[in-house]
Formats: sequence, structure tokens, C-alpha cells
Amino acid sequence: MTTSHSATVRRAGTRRPGARRGHSLLSLLVASALALGTAACSTSTADDSARDVVQSLGAVPIPTAPATEPTPTADQQHPQLLAIGAPVEAILPTGRATITALGPEIDLPTGTTKPPEQVNGTITLRVVTESGSITVAATDLTSRDDSGNDIRLTPVGASGATGTPGTAVELKVAATFHTGAAQITLRHAGKIIALWTFNVENG
Repeated sequence: MTTSHSATVRRAGTRRPGARRGHSLLSLLVASALALGTAACSTSTADDSARDVVQSLGAVPIPTAPATEPTPTADQQHPQLLAIGAPVEAILPTGRATITALGPEIDLPTGTTKPPEQVNGTITLRVVTESGSITVAATDLTSRDDSGNDIRLTPVGASGATGTPGTAVELKVAATFHTGAAQITLRHAGKIIALWTFNVENG
């Protein structure tokens, strides 16, 4: 019994130390090669799919931002609230025009460099007609200050102006403004088309 046990121990000791390690290393290399091959196939398939999509779509245009903000439109059912100096495209029963309120241009008293509490000024309504015929009159304009008080408007020169396609006409009105916020409103046939807000600052 003792001899048999010793022989078994000697046979176990005669195995080459690197045999099992070599087998494990070979298995690892084979598995790695298979994994790399699979990844390469997947990448190739993805690249082919991307190329197919590009070829099927062709050249895709890149959108660009507009150079300026689009002009808002207004009609008798949809008026616009704007800051003074902003244009509005008015769509009226008689035609279509881009209308802009400008000003106020302040007339400073002699020897002053800033508006006092009350000052005279003018507001200009510029009308560029695109189609039809657009007529604006001083009576179509009203103005109020931030306390809700009416500001009397007086035409400077003609009391009205009519624009035809391709022409620009102006209507000027004068008023006495107080320091603070105010507004000027344009109506057509009694309905508000646009309202512009502005400030007269003292300082």
C-alpha cells in the first residue's frame, strides 16, 4: 500500500508545469480573436448602414437662421402690440402695407439738454404699400400716457396720406408729452390694427 501511494505521487510530479497554463493561454487567445472578429464585423456593418443612409438621402441642406426677425402681421381681428420703431405688416380690406411708427422726436427748449417734465414732440407713421391702396389719417391715431390720459395729436402738414404699391408715404402728428411711458394706436374703420409703446425720459 505504501509503495502504490508513493508511485502515484511520483507520476503526478512528472507532469510538465506549463501544460495546463499553455492550454489556458491558447483558449484565451482564441476567444480574443473571435471577439475581435465579431467587433470588426459589427463596425463594418454599422459603417455600411451609415453610408447607405447618406446615399439614400443625398445632400442634406443645413438650415440657417433668418438674417432678421420676421415682421408680425395684423388685421382687424388680430392687432399687434409693438415697441416704437417696430414694423407691422397690416392686412386691410383695401390692401396690404408695412407700417412703422417712429419717434417721438423731441423739441427741446433752447438751452436745455434733456427733456423737462413736459415737452413737445412729433411721431411719424411710415407706410410702405405692397398691394392695393392704403390710406392713413391723423384721425386714425390716438395716444395715451401711462396714467390713461389722452394725448392730443395734431397733424403736421397733411392730415392724411395714401400709399400705392411700390411707394412709401408718411404721416406726421405733433403732441405734448409728459415724462414717462405712453402709447400710440392705429385704427382702421374703428378697429385697432397696431399699438406702439414708447418712453419719454427725463435724464
